[in-house]
Amino acid sequence: MRGFLAAEVPWSTLRKAHDRARTLLGHPFPFSTKRCFTDGRSIFAQASNIGRQGGWTEILTGQAHFDAIVRETFLQLEFGSDGLPTRWWPLVMGHSVLLDPQRGYGRPIVDDGGVPTAVLAAAIAAGDSESRVATWFQVSRASVREAVRFEQLHAA
Repeated sequence: MRGFLAAEVPWSTLRKAHDRARTLLGHPFPFSTKRCFTDGRSIFAQASNIGRQGGWTEILTGQAHFDAIVRETFLQLEFGSDGLPTRWWPLVMGHSVLLDPQRGYGRPIVDDGGVPTAVLAAAIAAGDSESRVATWFQVSRASVREAVRFEQLHAA
């Protein structure tokens, strides 16, 4: 729910979509599964999960959407064997920055060292070089760059 609210999906839309998604998907907590997500405006379910073929369907309207348009959002999430999200890679999987409730108390960290992105970005902002910061915290220079990028995007 926090993710939907952070994406500024109105409570009224969330309530309606949640009721409909519970029925369509047959799951008491459909928003915590791999089957639902938002683009900030609408809430989607994978079409095959609601008896349709291919792509994604907007839950409230039933409007079909192309897979390529919504796939990018799912490239940021990692799911466990139970189908629930376990980690979020806000710069897309394969990049260094992640949020994992099992590491760093769910704060944004870099994967290779578990160092909070805010700490790395603050060291760079204080005037230290990328190379020195990477050495001090035993992370890659790429991780330092991505931490700074993430913090700049987050601040914006």
